[in-house]
Amino acid sequence: MDILTHRQYLDKILIFNYTTPYTKEAVMAEKTEAELKEELRAQIIKEIEEEVASKLDAALTEAFKAMTEIKVIIDRGEEKTKKKIEKREKSWWWRLKKRFGIRF
Repeated sequence: MDILTHRQYLDKILIFNYTTPYTKEAVMAEKTEAELKEELRAQIIKEIEEEVASKLDAALTEAFKAMTEIKVIIDRGEEKTKKKIEKREKSWWWRLKKRFGIRF
């Protein structure tokens, strides 16, 4: 059964009272106010969970993209550092410095 607002529920009671010989209590026995509130609460919780799940999924996707971009930048930096070290170690003054312990 669809979740009814309070106004729709009252309209349903009025229509029911005009079309049948039953009283308002008969309609209330069909679906109590507490049951309606519980159904409405369950529906709201479900909608909130879906919204939160979609936002969380989007946030995780963005975080993953950012992590991969950062990793690429770090890898590039490591490669540059490695090349600089290799270049420095190949230089004549670096070999002299290492061999004789010369400090400049």
